[in-house]
Order: sequence, then C-alpha cells, then structure tokens
Amino acid sequence: MKLVGIDESLLSKVGKACPGVFRAWMAEMREATWNSADEMLVHYPRCRHLGGCRFHFSMLPDDSGLRANVIFARPTAPGCVTVTGFASAPQSSAAAPVSRRQRSPMNMSTKTPTV
Repeated sequence: MKLVGIDESLLSKVGKACPGVFRAWMAEMREATWNSADEMLVHYPRCRHLGGCRFHFSMLPDDSGLRANVIFARPTAPGCVTVTGFASAPQSSAAAPVSRRQRSPMNMSTKTPTV
C-alpha cells in the first residue's frame, strides 16, 4: 500500500505517544496488499470502520490512534492509505452503524385521524 499524509507534526505527535507501535504500523502498511476491508480487519482486529473508506487504527490502550482513508488494491492499481490525523477513540455509534436487521420497525399507524 502506498502511505500518504504523514507530515512532521503527525510524526512528532504520534511518535511521542506510541513510537514503537507507530513505526511497526507504518512498516506493515507499506508491505500490505489487502483487497478489502475484511482482509485488513483480520490483521487489525481493533481497527474500526467509520464508514466509506474511513478507518480508525487503535494504537494505545485507551483506543486513541490514527484516522486514515484506505483505498484497497485493485488488479490495475496498488492500494493507498492516507493518514488524516491522530484522534481519540471514535464513539461506538459512529464506529458500529446499526444494520437493517437490528433496527426496530417504525410504529406507523395506518389510520389517519379525522377532524
């Protein structure tokens, strides 16, 4: 995967918070050839999918970590990881959207009130 978006300010912020984990993460990202989110989540079970191509990679015990946009590899192009920042853990509702099966049906009355 091509790794983009790591500037000096991010390097210093993340490097101070979790230097070994960050270096290992960068090395793994550069070598990765994932074709889907499922493949990536096998390697990073604490990673949270935030919707679309956005992911949160937890790096600290309190789940603070890197936010990144991930474009997965295709037969014609390598994948790309664009780091967008270092942030605290995402809210559970944003990280785990409710599926259609989990939602309760809306209570809709078929009768309309008469005036």
